[in-house]
Amino acid sequence: MVGAFLVGIIWLVLFYVTNSSLPVKALLPAGTGAKSVSAGGYFSLALLTNGDVFAWGNNFYGDLGNGNNTDSNVPVQTAIPAGDTVQAIAAGAYTGYALLSDRSTLAWGDNNTYFEFGNEDPTSNLPVVGCPASCYVLAIDAKNLDTIMVVDMVLAP
Repeated sequence: MVGAFLVGIIWLVLFYVTNSSLPVKALLPAGTGAKSVSAGGYFSLALLTNGDVFAWGNNFYGDLGNGNNTDSNVPVQTAIPAGDTVQAIAAGAYTGYALLSDRSTLAWGDNNTYFEFGNEDPTSNLPVVGCPASCYVLAIDAKNLDTIMVVDMVLAP
């Protein structure tokens, strides 16, 4: 049932724009579907079947990762650098994350309070390297102000 829910078009309630007692469609680009989704504090992320990442919702800290701080009630493309292949996504309270095929991570949004990126970079509205490929991250998750990365200690230096 969960797989059927994620395949094709995402059905979500966009609570902060228009209240609805019924699910409404997230407007993803034509010909794409969601591979996975993650909900942050006041924003959501979707990893599409074509590998693109889209985000929508509150963008006060650059949560959408699209280079500005303008909220969006429709999905906008996150600015993943050309050549990077996203394997997984995660959303924290005000921060988005992408696990790349080279086993590094990208992070965007709020990093001022608890260094959620995994580094000491300032808050960014564009994706920056959170953990380099030498970390060899296997999985990533985020909830509230915490980030969890599973690292292969044999392959990581």
